Amino acid sequence: MGKDYYKILGITRGASPEELKKAYKKAALKYHPDKNKDPSAEDIFRDIAEAYDVLSDPEKKTIYDEYGEEGLKGGIPQSYASQGGFPAGSTFHFSGFPGRQPGGGYAFTQDPRDIFANLFGNSSPFFSGGAGGDADFESFFSQAGAMPSSTRRGASQSSRRGPSQQSAAASSPQQIIHKVGVSLEDLFAGVTKKMKIKRQIQNPSTRAVTYEEKIVSIDIKPGWKAGTKITFPKEGDQIPGMTPSDVVFTIEEKPHAQFKREGNDLHHTVKISLLQALTGAMISVPTIEGQPLAVRLSPIVRAGDTKTLQGYGMPISKTPEQRGALILKFDVIFPTALTETQKEALKSILPQ
Repeated sequence: MGKDYYKILGITRGASPEELKKAYKKAALKYHPDKNKDPSAEDIFRDIAEAYDVLSDPEKKTIYDEYGEEGLKGGIPQSYASQGGFPAGSTFHFSGFPGRQPGGGYAFTQDPRDIFANLFGNSSPFFSGGAGGDADFESFFSQAGAMPSSTRRGASQSSRRGPSQQSAAASSPQQIIHKVGVSLEDLFAGVTKKMKIKRQIQNPSTRAVTYEEKIVSIDIKPGWKAGTKITFPKEGDQIPGMTPSDVVFTIEEKPHAQFKREGNDLHHTVKISLLQALTGAMISVPTIEGQPLAVRLSPIVRAGDTKTLQGYGMPISKTPEQRGALILKFDVIFPTALTETQKEALKSILPQ
C-alpha cells in the first residue's frame, strides 16, 4: 500500500489549508532530527515534508486523492484512466511538478529542511533563552511535539508561492517575541542576562541551511516592569528573499513568595497574633533587599488593616534613587481554643 499522507499529518481529507499547515508544523516540530534523536525521526520527518508538499498543491492533491501514491508517482494506471476522470489512452503529464521523474511521475526531491524553513519563515523554532554566563539555557522546545513558546508578529510570506517568487519577494518585517522570566529581586537591583539565539542561515546558491548560535546580553535596569521590551533588530533567521526578523525579549515577572508588586509598590501580608493585635508589638517584616525591618504596631490592629512604609518598595525606573512603598496588610490569627479560665479573664477585661 502507498503512503497515507492524511494519516501522516493526522488530518482528514476535508482539512483546510490552515489546518494542513498547522498539522505539518506540529508533526515537523515533533520529529525534526535536530530535536528528536530517535533513529527513525529523519525518515518520518521526510515523510511529513512529502505529505505537505503533495497536499498543499491543488494539482498533486487532486491526483493523489483520485489515484493514491501509485498514480501520483508512477503515472495514472491504464485501468484507472478508463474509469473516469481522464479518458482512456490519454497522456498523463506532471508538467508543473518540481522533482518530476523522466517518465512523468512525481518524485519528492526537496530537502525537508527547506520546507521546514519556508513554513516557519522568521519564526524559527530553533531559538532559546536563559540567564547566566555558562548556565544551561532554557530550551525553546518544551517537549517533543510541543509548539514553541515564542510568538511571531507581522505579515508572513505565503507558503503558496513558488521558489522563484519566494526568492524575488521579501516578506514584511516580523518580530520573534520571547518572554524572559525575571525575579523580583533582579528587577529591584538590576541584572544582566545572557540569552542564546539559535537561527537559520540559508546559502542563497545551494539553499543549504546551517544553524548559528549567538549570545546577546540584556541589561535589565532597576525598577523595570513586566512587559518591558528589549529589541535586537534583524537578529532572526537569515533566509534569502525574507527580511530578517527582529528578536524581541519581553520581561515577565516571576511570582514571589512574599511580595506582590503593584506599580512601584510592594504588598506583603503579615500574620499577627490576637494578643499582638490588641496590645501592640514590635514585629519584624521582610524587605525586597533581604534585610528584615523592625516595625512597631500600635494597639488595636484589625484584620485587613494596612500600614504603609514609604521608600521600601521598588525603584522608580526613571528616577531609581526614588522608591515606591511597602504596604503591609495584617491578618489576625485567632486562638483555636480557650480554657474556661481564659474565657472568664477575657469577660472581665473586654467590654460586652
